[in-house]
Amino acid sequence: MSYLVLARKYRPQSFDDVVGQGAVVHTLKRAIETERIHHAFLFTGSRGVGKTTIARLLAKCLSCESEITANPCGVCSACTGITEGNWVDVMEIDGASNTSVDDVRNLRESARYQPSASRFKIFIIDEVHMLSKSAFNALLKTLEEPPPHVKFVFATTEPHKIPITILSRCQRYDFGRISKNEILERMQAVLAKESLTVDPAGLGLIADAADGGMRDALSLLDQVLSFAGGEATEAQVAAALGLVDRSQVIALADAILNKDAKNTLLQINDVYQRGIDLRQVMQGLATEMRHLAVSKSTGSLEGLVDMAVDIRAETEARAAAWELKDLQRLFAMALAGVDQLARAEDSKLTLELIALKMVERPPWTEMVAISQAMSRLEALAKGKKPDFAILTDGESPRTPTRITAPIAPSADPIQDAPDAVVTAATIEPAVLEEEPPELSEATVVPEPIPATSVSAEPIEAIDGTEEDETDEPEPIDADELMLENMPLENVEDNWIAFVDQVRQSDRTLAAHMEHAYFGDDSNFQNGKIGLVFKKKLHLSAVSQGQSASFFLHALKEHMGDGAEIQLSYQPEFQETKPSIQMARRRALEKAHAALRSYAQEDPVVQKALSLFGGEIRNVERLI
Repeated sequence: MSYLVLARKYRPQSFDDVVGQGAVVHTLKRAIETERIHHAFLFTGSRGVGKTTIARLLAKCLSCESEITANPCGVCSACTGITEGNWVDVMEIDGASNTSVDDVRNLRESARYQPSASRFKIFIIDEVHMLSKSAFNALLKTLEEPPPHVKFVFATTEPHKIPITILSRCQRYDFGRISKNEILERMQAVLAKESLTVDPAGLGLIADAADGGMRDALSLLDQVLSFAGGEATEAQVAAALGLVDRSQVIALADAILNKDAKNTLLQINDVYQRGIDLRQVMQGLATEMRHLAVSKSTGSLEGLVDMAVDIRAETEARAAAWELKDLQRLFAMALAGVDQLARAEDSKLTLELIALKMVERPPWTEMVAISQAMSRLEALAKGKKPDFAILTDGESPRTPTRITAPIAPSADPIQDAPDAVVTAATIEPAVLEEEPPELSEATVVPEPIPATSVSAEPIEAIDGTEEDETDEPEPIDADELMLENMPLENVEDNWIAFVDQVRQSDRTLAAHMEHAYFGDDSNFQNGKIGLVFKKKLHLSAVSQGQSASFFLHALKEHMGDGAEIQLSYQPEFQETKPSIQMARRRALEKAHAALRSYAQEDPVVQKALSLFGGEIRNVERLI
């Protein structure tokens, strides 16, 4: 005696029996009732959702001996012939095995002749996307202007592979996945008719594995009944289908949530020994973490997840015991683990590593501190001033506090600096509001002043060994520009003001002047200045050509007509007072020392150092 599988035995025989495709069924019934029946239909959707079944029902509606109706009788020769698949005027063609031009030519030749016993000759082509390009082209003209007695119904799981010229000549109906509850109800109805029993949790496993396909669900149900007999428990369903049951997924999720590493590894080893695909385990874990996170975030899973009412209530109760941020983090880690496991060579070791990382996660409050520290580093690396918050003692996690460097006492080299954000890491150079001055030969030179207008000593002859003509002035570091407005120790204020005045017209000349040292006989009060240069380049830039004339003119404007200046070149000069350039470097060192000291006391930096086992390499200030 031959056995008829459940998927075929309980295939819908009328539109009223179809489950999960209400919009498609309603549209087709209305088209039949109003006699607006198109000559070509395209049914698309995933496997097992009813495409071929509804194509046969449509053929029954058009071929029923009584009349064209949305409710065929089901007992006439046409209806029974279509049900049995042997009705002469309804031809079901497998597109996967009839892909050539010759096959389509035979179809076109057959379409020319009138139907033998029905009103229409109906061609149902399954997996139509498998036809070759030439076959589609051969079908095109017939599909556009078919004989009045011909109807086409195409079914496919991959509509994107069908040429647009074919799609534009069909009425397209998209079949959605069938919901889990509808699949459960259908399976329960089938079991009732068969006088069999399956545990509700086991039916849930079957519905999950069916992935929205009713045919798959009934086929899996057949397999379970063959394994377990008249009654099947959840464990038997899982064993028969090689699935991980939900109770084991929950046990694994709870072990991870409770940070129980030993129990976590035992759960993984158990499913591994049972031969269950560990990718299913990872997918189930990610799904469970998703349900918990969504439940905690929204307060209820109703309308957001397709599961039984009692299981939904249990999930909501479990989610209430955990922090939302912790659940969201675990959900993200599990979701990333699904991709890692799909590419892993050793599934067990990979799953164990992922699970242990989830178990050993630090408290979420520490993760906030880490995230803020990383945000600082990323912002600074991009040259942006970060806007962040950290948690301080006694504050709520939702109360952000900005950490800035305090204004130092007047003796401190950073007293006039703006508040600064400090970070512990090796950072890209700070972004400046303007580029540091480049030393070039181009200068802005005012009209020369006659030599008689200023009293000045003749410039001494240059002694010493000649330097390399290619020697260039040292570039000014960006950090020096950050300290321009800070006090410089042991440098005359009048000299700084004079250099700043020159800089307004000639930045290159001012940059050379910053390398000058004061001789022992210099006296600003008497207007007598002796400048010593350790490099010929700087002296030449100040004393030769138009630069010398401009320099004397600026000196007169700043100190009066009686000012006298003497320039000399002394490579081995032992200075008593620093140059502006040297004073700035010393101020920079003090500023960095102060910032480094503050960085070491920053609670976020300390936490990052503790968690990452790092060290402070550099501290920089943003402008």
